[in-house]
Amino acid sequence: MAWTSVSESGPNMSTLVAAAADRIRTALEGREPDLVIVCFGTNDRKLDVATFRLGLNELCQRIEAAGATVLLRTTLPIMELEPAPPHIWKNDGELRERLDVVREVAQARQLAFVDNYAAWCEREDKGRLVIKDLMADQIHSNAAGHRLIFEQLLEHFPR
Repeated sequence: MAWTSVSESGPNMSTLVAAAADRIRTALEGREPDLVIVCFGTNDRKLDVATFRLGLNELCQRIEAAGATVLLRTTLPIMELEPAPPHIWKNDGELRERLDVVREVAQARQLAFVDNYAAWCEREDKGRLVIKDLMADQIHSNAAGHRLIFEQLLEHFPR
């Protein structure tokens, strides 16, 4: 298995879809991946839901047209305060609306799906982890957080 990251920090669905054809062609060129993992949401909180939904569907369609399987995953919780009180991120309605769109698109398109957001919150509720210990800052995971994301992704692959 080979792993190549072509992720970018900063784009939102609107800017990505505007450049989608070139971006996907450039990202996939010469690689012919079997699987493309897509995660959006944090930078899309201020984008209207309809535009986000349309863009996510278009992105998935273009990746599938290139011959790859799409796995959608939700973004991570956002810690807005430091130290973060329990579940401050659950109060972020704009983010949760985008997470619902990701879940709906995955279901409607019958895509593989990993809900990191829900899994992390559920594990914290059960006392199995402290989310702030997995974060490098308010929105990015640290090495331990990346490891947990990887473990959750691995659950979708046969051993």
